[in-house]
Amino acid sequence: MTITITDQHDHRLTLAIDPGTAQMGVAVFDGATLLDGFTVRGSKKIKDPDVRFFQMLGELEEHLETALFCDRCGHSHLKLVYEDPQFLKFAGKSRPIEPLYRAVGSLSYWGRSKGMGVYRYKVAIIKAGISGRIGASKSEIERIVKEIIPGCGGNETDDVYDAMSIGMFHLDQQVPGCFGVTLPYDSPSSTMT
Repeated sequence: MTITITDQHDHRLTLAIDPGTAQMGVAVFDGATLLDGFTVRGSKKIKDPDVRFFQMLGELEEHLETALFCDRCGHSHLKLVYEDPQFLKFAGKSRPIEPLYRAVGSLSYWGRSKGMGVYRYKVAIIKAGISGRIGASKSEIERIVKEIIPGCGGNETDDVYDAMSIGMFHLDQQVPGCFGVTLPYDSPSSTMT
């Protein structure tokens, strides 16, 4: 299935991605409205993470087809947002996950080559911006996303919820309160005593 956008000039599209070398979560927003959330999975037959990531980028392009470039001017009006990879603790030292760093470098290049504005945020900044706590758990962020964004079902993968939270954070930074609530979010159920 592809996203059908007839004229990008009439839309404020944001492409939010939770990058990965085996699969990536994707959320597409038009303003504060979620248009689509999906997972792009790399082929398990491809063992090289770089080659697998390029295969996933190809699938992403196919899915976005009409949303990539404007019919009127031929440019892309998409904004690409994604999270910085985290470090892996190994033998008491923090180390980058090399294939993932190469993947996000490729993602930045891909976005720029298509004429997109590219934004990246650290995971801790996103968590603090959504929940008010740097140490918020994945399930807490997922719960907040489900409460704020209408149309979230229960079938999305963790990667898709991560992508939604990235897009939600970015859009709220651009237009505070655009989702109808103030971020960081204070759940009505948590304020009841």
